Amino acid sequence: MKKKCPKCRGTGSVVVDYKDCDSCGGTGYQDSFDVGNHFKGVNSNAKAKFDLGADQDIPCEVCHGKGQIEVFEECPNCHGSGQINVCNDCGKPISEKYDLQVLRFFMLSAHYRSPLNFSADLMAAAKNGLDRILTAAERLHDLADAAEGSMTDAEKENFAASKEYVEKFEAAMEDDANTADAVSAVFELVKFINVNSSEQNSKEYLQALYQRLETLCDVLGIIIEKKEEILDSDIEALIAERQAARKAKNFARADEIRDLLTEKGIILEDTREGVRWKRA
Repeated sequence: MKKKCPKCRGTGSVVVDYKDCDSCGGTGYQDSFDVGNHFKGVNSNAKAKFDLGADQDIPCEVCHGKGQIEVFEECPNCHGSGQINVCNDCGKPISEKYDLQVLRFFMLSAHYRSPLNFSADLMAAAKNGLDRILTAAERLHDLADAAEGSMTDAEKENFAASKEYVEKFEAAMEDDANTADAVSAVFELVKFINVNSSEQNSKEYLQALYQRLETLCDVLGIIIEKKEEILDSDIEALIAERQAARKAKNFARADEIRDLLTEKGIILEDTREGVRWKRA
């Protein structure tokens, strides 16, 4: 559903600056004024009520005596259309209800020439699909940070085999920008990475796989690099306490801390590479 853009009030443009009026040069008054033309069609008795002498200052018809005029640019909220897409259920702008990366991924799931059906279920599916890619990228990044060494011959063969998915991706994009098939190729690469990467692999191999995935995602505008987020000191203390409780086999306290962190919007994931967290 569409509604009038609240930022530009449906005009499609917003005021970004002011400049001197070109008509009056910033004075706010006209240099000359054609009295006869201005009062064309007005009878002489009505004209007599106005004392418009030649030396009288007449406000500029463009800036109305202000001396400045507004400078407009395309509204960044609606991109000049004057309308925004809103949720049929809650009435909120789609960009506020859903993460923009999820929205982008959802739009990539269909060919640009095809109709795009929108629903909460489809957005949830898009979020799950994007999470699959981001989780694989994060795991690969963590493995590479902890690894060392150069590629083995077996790893070189594996990395060469992953080029198959790059070729599928390129073929899809060359086929009239078929992003749906391109996303499928990314998912195939993600599956390959999950199966063929572990803490036993070399740093060079893991980094090469990560860069290959990042290259394809960059083409689609999918950001896989996780931004560093600073946790509040009390949350950091709880995570450390939970780790200590697990080592002491105090699993009741560890579960209690997990529940507390969940209430604060922090989700913990216990993996073989260590504890990872993400915001709910």
